[in-house]
Amino acid sequence: MYWFVTRESERKANQYEHLCDKLEKRIRDHDKHMKNAKEIFSAYKGTVSNFSNSKIPSNHFDPKREELTEKLSKYISQEEAKSVSLTTAKNQAETRKNYYINKVNQEIEQERIAREAKIREAKEKAEKAKKERERA
Repeated sequence: MYWFVTRESERKANQYEHLCDKLEKRIRDHDKHMKNAKEIFSAYKGTVSNFSNSKIPSNHFDPKREELTEKLSKYISQEEAKSVSLTTAKNQAETRKNYYINKVNQEIEQERIAREAKIREAKEKAEKAKKERERA
C-alpha cells in the first residue's frame, strides 16, 4: 500500500493488509506442521499393527497405547479445526481490507468532485465579475 498515510481509512487498510500477510504465513506454517504430524502419525499407526497381542508386555501396553493414540487423533482433529479458523480469519481480514480500500477510493473521488465544484464555482464567479466590469 502506501508508506505515507494521510487518511484513517488508508491506515486501517494498511493494518488489515499486514494482518492478512501475517495470517497467510501462519496458515502456511500450520499446514506444513500438520502435514508432517499426519505423516508421522500414519507411520506410527502402521508400525503398531506389528505388535503381538498375545505377549505379556503387549497386554499391559495396548490399553495405554490405544488411549494415547485416541488423544493424539483428537489433538490432530483440533489442530485441523484451527487451520479452518485461521483461514476464516484471513478471509475476514481481506474483506475488511477491501472495505477500507474502497472507502479510500470513495474519499478520493469525493475530494475530486468537491475540488472540481470549487474550481467551477470560482470560474463562474470570475466570469460574472468580468461581465459586470464590462457593463460598467
